[in-house]
Amino acid sequence: MRINLDETSVNLWQGGRKGNIFVAKPKKPQQTVSRGERKCCLTHVGLICDRPGVQAVLPQVVIGNWHAFHVKGPRGLAALKAASPPNVHLLRQKSAWNNVDTLIHIIGLLGAALGPHPREVQPILFLDACMLHLNIRVIDACHVAHIWPIVIPAQMTWLLQPLDTHAFFCTN
Repeated sequence: MRINLDETSVNLWQGGRKGNIFVAKPKKPQQTVSRGERKCCLTHVGLICDRPGVQAVLPQVVIGNWHAFHVKGPRGLAALKAASPPNVHLLRQKSAWNNVDTLIHIIGLLGAALGPHPREVQPILFLDACMLHLNIRVIDACHVAHIWPIVIPAQMTWLLQPLDTHAFFCTN
């Protein structure tokens, strides 16, 4: 079973482009958004695989910092988690960047998601050559989860990393 893991940054405010607001009046439309809201980003750590039955349970992780994910309120973290599918995990931490400890946690989530599925094939996790993915603790976490990590060499993304080529591409 081939599994691809990769990260992408997601801007919370998707404005600044044509088509965000439709106005019938000839005046220029405006959205009032603070500088902090314009700069606020989340990290989506996505996982995809070549088995449709398994894909539905693979963890999808969204990492937000303390300012992006509020604790209380109707749009607080608890409310967002309650509204999310069971395989979507929202992590609130100091930084929205992925790090070794967070990636180890995500690999644990992956191992738990694969646990109930029959192991007639070996799960293989494709990772790009980012230094975070090469950390020995990350490789050890894969071993504990009975997942074989494979590092994709530079210049091979087009062939071996479908998240980059078909899911996380940018059309700017």
